[in-house]
Amino acid sequence: MNKKLMWLEVLSAIFIFIMGFVFYFAFGWISELKPIAFLFSVNKSIWEYCKIGFFPALIFTILQYFLIKNNSKNYIIARGTQLILFPILTIVLYYSYTGIMGFELLILNIIVFIISIIFTQLISYKIQKLERFSFKAVCTVVVVVLLFIFAFIIMTYNPKHIPLFIDQKTQTYGIHEINLKN
Repeated sequence: MNKKLMWLEVLSAIFIFIMGFVFYFAFGWISELKPIAFLFSVNKSIWEYCKIGFFPALIFTILQYFLIKNNSKNYIIARGTQLILFPILTIVLYYSYTGIMGFELLILNIIVFIISIIFTQLISYKIQKLERFSFKAVCTVVVVVLLFIFAFIIMTYNPKHIPLFIDQKTQTYGIHEINLKN
């Protein structure tokens, strides 16, 4: 089981990486579909970078659940923890390197994305190998993941005017004002 589990985590990491790039560009391709904009990067803020890892991971988690649910004692809590940690780690790494350097670089943003994927996949793998967590712990993780989903939805359409949500290039927040005129 450990070998199968490890391969599924590697496959998940590859899926998240590839789909992250698709989700990065997808809104530009389908910008008329505003009701599903929360799934994709609608600008180039760090908040949107978090979404392009979170939602592909959530999709893979749902698909993988049917393959592994009976073979993992902690699948929901492991993948939920991954979903929670991905945006947190992405934000911490991004603000750490931009705080030190004083500016951002696309290549470093990609490296932050990759590190966040690998680290959270390893955490997910380790948690799945642990003894079963309590039902209360599972419920807590599910509630926090749902709060993240809710926050991604709300902040896509109505972001706060703080640095986390600003597209440095266009100086806009959330969905660009130009995109809302359709």
